[in-house]
Amino acid sequence: MTNANWMSRIQDNPQLIEMVLPASHDAGVYGDSLTRVACPKRYARCQGSNIYNQAYSGSRVFDVRVFLKRVKDEKGKSIVQPTMGHFAAEKFKWPKIGKSTGAFGGYGGSFMTAVKDAVAFVKTYESEFVILRVSHTYCPQEVGNALNEFMATGDNAKYVYNKDGNVALCTLDDLRGKVVMVFASEFHKGFSAKDGYLPMFKYSEGTSNTSGLCFCGTYKGKKEMKDVLKTAQGAADEHHGHRQDHLHWVYWQQTGGNVSSNTKGGDGAHAKLGSFLTEIKAKMSMSRWSLPNVIGHDFVNEQTCKQIFELNPSYGK
Repeated sequence: MTNANWMSRIQDNPQLIEMVLPASHDAGVYGDSLTRVACPKRYARCQGSNIYNQAYSGSRVFDVRVFLKRVKDEKGKSIVQPTMGHFAAEKFKWPKIGKSTGAFGGYGGSFMTAVKDAVAFVKTYESEFVILRVSHTYCPQEVGNALNEFMATGDNAKYVYNKDGNVALCTLDDLRGKVVMVFASEFHKGFSAKDGYLPMFKYSEGTSNTSGLCFCGTYKGKKEMKDVLKTAQGAADEHHGHRQDHLHWVYWQQTGGNVSSNTKGGDGAHAKLGSFLTEIKAKMSMSRWSLPNVIGHDFVNEQTCKQIFELNPSYGK
């Protein structure tokens, strides 16, 4: 069995809050799609291939940031297109576009490429589901227009999860064969679950989410893995006392430099992943940590994803 259908080995139909999912940080900024980079590519590129291939490797949650990019349409006309990217200055406004397009970074694939990849994947592997987490977005109307056109074409809407309620409490069987799309706060007004738009929230004490998907977790941009580990441990300790109605996201990534070498180097995030997961298991055995739900990382591959999804208590060996 390949990583492509690893969820087919999950037993007992757990709820989403009982599962552990490999995730792709800045999933849309992959190496073969960068076309404009205002700083060296090594500072912007976070993945090695498109979202379909990342899913095939085992990743199931895709964190994307969407900006506007000026491109040529099929007739050579200049248009603006919702495009995924990774930028240091996310609120920069290019002349004549007038909306935030990002600067000092790079573009990856178009947003609709991500949606089409995700739908194509769950069509092929019906035992699986994927989550597109759309955050850091400043062009909701353009994204909405593109999605509406996509949903109205063929049977695409059939593969997009469109039920109201807290997704974290859904079972695996509820989600199989679906793309779950959750959107940051700029989408919450005027969008509905029946159209495939689910809200995304950040966890806060005293606020219980009844719709969409809520995440907790702490992110701090650090170069050293010891700092990343310290932050992850602190967030896990906090999550242990939270309500059980949302997902805990671990940010297992290094920023502030060459993303590829930070990740794949001898002392990088990939090399340290095994010892981190061993630490999780040890603390769980002492009832000090709850199991994380999402472990997001750069340059996902079959080995890193397998290490993560095998944390699932109901994963059949």
